[in-house]
Amino acid sequence: MSSNYFLCRHPTTLRAGLHTMSSRIGLRLQLMRDQMQQEEQRERQQQQAASMHYMQHRMPGPPAPSPAISAPTHFQAPMQVP
Repeated sequence: MSSNYFLCRHPTTLRAGLHTMSSRIGLRLQLMRDQMQQEEQRERQQQQAASMHYMQHRMPGPPAPSPAISAPTHFQAPMQVP
């Protein structure tokens, strides 16, 4: 007896088999979606970490002291009296 004969003669068995198959497919699709979301989240975290690392190394330290704007560059301090 072939399996086609069995499926044709027992429609309830066919429905149960299709239901089981569709449940497995649904579970597999859900698993794939979950894995993809986890991978995307890991990638976002890696990008954030890389950009933070980049910004920390790009940020200059405190600015160097600049000369007073009103003082000319050829200005000399007055001589001290002994």
